[in-house]
Amino acid sequence: MKKGWGKIFVILIILITPLLLFLNESEKSTGLSKKDKVEEVEYLCKTIEENYPFLEVNERLTGIDWLSKKESYLYS
Repeated sequence: MKKGWGKIFVILIILITPLLLFLNESEKSTGLSKKDKVEEVEYLCKTIEENYPFLEVNERLTGIDWLSKKESYLYS
């Protein structure tokens, strides 16, 4: 009976250890600073404005002016 519980215990340890390691790694934040996020959104909007040829067509079809919403993207 003891051997059976020992095997179960070893299997549980083998299964739980990678999960705990993954959760520990996912908690570490290597995200962007607020300044970096603002720069990224500004770059994205500039790139879309300069390179997306159907921006006005999209606005006509959807009624949404995406570039005018830049401020809401910056502070969300």
